[in-house]
Amino acid sequence: MKYRIGDNFNVNFEKHKKICNEIHELYKLKNTNYGNSFSELFEEFGMLYVVPRLIEKTNRIKTLTLNKDLDYDDESIRDSLLDLANYSIMTIMELDKNTHKNEKEGKKMRVTLIQETPNPVETIGNIATICYGKDKAKNPKKLVENLLRLEHLSVFEHVYFTWKIEGISRTCLAQLTRHRHASYTVRSQRYCNESEQSFIVPESMDYNATLVQEYYTFMNTAKDFYDYLISLGVKREDARFVLPQAMETDLYMSCNLRELLHIYKLRSDKSAQWEIRELVEKLRESVNPELDFMFEMVVNK
Repeated sequence: MKYRIGDNFNVNFEKHKKICNEIHELYKLKNTNYGNSFSELFEEFGMLYVVPRLIEKTNRIKTLTLNKDLDYDDESIRDSLLDLANYSIMTIMELDKNTHKNEKEGKKMRVTLIQETPNPVETIGNIATICYGKDKAKNPKKLVENLLRLEHLSVFEHVYFTWKIEGISRTCLAQLTRHRHASYTVRSQRYCNESEQSFIVPESMDYNATLVQEYYTFMNTAKDFYDYLISLGVKREDARFVLPQAMETDLYMSCNLRELLHIYKLRSDKSAQWEIRELVEKLRESVNPELDFMFEMVVNK
């Protein structure tokens, strides 16, 4: 079934779109002429800078309305209204920038260890000795080092972990779930409303404030359209088609030590994507520190 916005699309929507495009073109023109002065002054003075600009434009509209024959630097009421709209939009952009900054600071990737096999080195060493008809290893760490060196890894599967992972992108999730010897239970976009979910901003964009703002605008537009589809009765499982890969998600993950070491070796490499590198480091940091020598061995091998 195809969902349609409607056959009787109000012509005013098109007029509104046309004027919004005109406002945008005017914004680009003035931004080229004056640079980023509005953003810089707002950062320094906040709303104390904006309010006088809005009052000035409102008074100009008032003057032009009361004195229709007055030539105000060739600026018409319409021109002043367009300027007023742009000042309002630019102010919202600056306010949103601060909101998004706070959202980003509060929406960090979180990895919580739910459970793990206790005494993992001793457990592996003792289990491995059954191969030699014994019950307990004299030197479990040394035995484990030899097992790793010889790649006798099946015994490592007896050590198990479960984590709760929060605040990763769907892009990162797609990479993580390629490791099929781990088990995953993921927040469902079919059943959950994604309206309140945030999204991940790649670190490579942080240096450019304008680019970040455009990124937020695009993401919020996608989320707004998602909300709009749902308001029309579109099911969440279909509305989610418009959501970007940057959307945050949460999941539970379980795996054994053999798989964890394998994931870490591949995804901690400098050629891996930055987000999953951060994730595997957090997985490593969350588990028993007596396993550190194993991570070092698999990476350096």
